Amino acid sequence: MKQLLFLFSMTLLFAGCQSATTEEGGDDAAKASPEMAAFEAQQENFHTVMAATFHPAEEGNIDPLREKADELTAAAKTWSGLELPSEYTDTDLEARLAELVRGSERIEGLIQTEASDSTLQQAITNLHEVFHGIMGECKDAEEHHMH
Repeated sequence: MKQLLFLFSMTLLFAGCQSATTEEGGDDAAKASPEMAAFEAQQENFHTVMAATFHPAEEGNIDPLREKADELTAAAKTWSGLELPSEYTDTDLEARLAELVRGSERIEGLIQTEASDSTLQQAITNLHEVFHGIMGECKDAEEHHMH
């Protein structure tokens, strides 16, 4: 039940960072800038890797995190390296994305030094919270941009 509730809340947060409908029956996704399209694609890519590592860790299985830590870092770096869409220029997203990279790299370092499962579980939980912060920042920026 806890995991189902979490998945539902992540879906809602993720939807908040997707292009919103602004015209009656019109969809901004069809008119999204190349920067927004790239940003959203990398956001989804990171989310996919995060889900594959965080959810098992949440249940006590750290193996997927150990196996995919390099993918997590690569996805964070790719996402962080993109030009921010204009909708997000007045946000803290650049700093938050840099924090995502640092946290991912930290996890890789912890794995290399054979950190305990509980240490890795805390590190991925912290990184997940950073990700949630980014998702909230996207949602807030889009809501502000629409007004």
